[in-house]
Amino acid sequence: MAMKTGEIYHCPNDTCGCEIEVTRGADEGGGEAAPQCCCGMPMKLSYGGRDRADIGETPVPEATPF
Repeated sequence: MAMKTGEIYHCPNDTCGCEIEVTRGADEGGGEAAPQCCCGMPMKLSYGGRDRADIGETPVPEATPF
C-alpha cells in the first residue's frame, strides 16, 4: 500500500524512537515498501494510519524553512 498524506510511521527500535509524518503521499501505484529508519530498521505505521488530529492529539507545528 502506498504511503498517504497524514500517516505517521515510527521506528520499532526503542533506543532510536524516530518518527516521521508523510506530508506528500505517493501517487496511485507508487511506493509499496515501508520507509526505512536512519538506524536501519523498517518503520511501522502508527495510530492505525490516522492523522494525529483525528485521535485528539495536539498537532505538531509545521517546520519553518531556514
